[in-house]
Amino acid sequence: MNMPVITTMIMTTLPDLEILDTLWKSRHSEDDLRDHNRLLDALARENIDLATRYEIDFRRARAHQFAAMLLLEKGETKAARAEFERGVEVSQWTLAASANGSLGEIERAEGRFWWAVNTLEQGRLSGKWAAFFAARGAKPHLERVLLVDETYHFAGAHRVLGRLAHLAPRNVGGGLEVSKTHFDRALQIADNSTTRLYFAALLDDVGEKAAARAQIEAILNAPDDANWRWEQERDREKARQWLAEIKDLSL
Repeated sequence: MNMPVITTMIMTTLPDLEILDTLWKSRHSEDDLRDHNRLLDALARENIDLATRYEIDFRRARAHQFAAMLLLEKGETKAARAEFERGVEVSQWTLAASANGSLGEIERAEGRFWWAVNTLEQGRLSGKWAAFFAARGAKPHLERVLLVDETYHFAGAHRVLGRLAHLAPRNVGGGLEVSKTHFDRALQIADNSTTRLYFAALLDDVGEKAAARAQIEAILNAPDDANWRWEQERDREKARQWLAEIKDLSL
């Protein structure tokens, strides 16, 4: 019996997606990250069905966001902004597709999440008003992600909404109690170094110095997370710098 073409394409692509995700877990390795991006680019050029296109494009948006973070660590702001912009572009179409039934009966969270994160970061690097409108545009999509799958990307939507609520004006969802609620819930779902770093910044700003220090020490004392290695190493370095600054101030 002949297998439908669409089914054949999905089945032949699934092993590639598994390879992509294995390489993604090792993104701290330059070689594995390079292989991940090469395979991703190759798959993006293939003539594939809509459902598989979604699988590829949300991963492309994720890869652009990570590339931008690497560039920011090097101080290359302009290049980072361009990567965030590409992340927005490749995930734009997924906003409707993930909700209108094009991808099946179950709504998906990934496309919305990576579009929103790239949008926020692109706006942040483009000036005050760009950041304002990016926040207004991204917030509803992050809130939708909470309804679809609040656990996605280590409670990523809670983490980003918590950060947004901490730093943004109230008319785009700012508020310290709202921020704390998101961080508390995120840490209930996943013990994550970036969530703790953001939570520590909030606690420090509201004068809860001991609680902030507890979050920082938890980052340094946590076991290694194989799925978050690059981010964990970055966050540990920031935690060490934080403690060093506190020590200097107390001298």
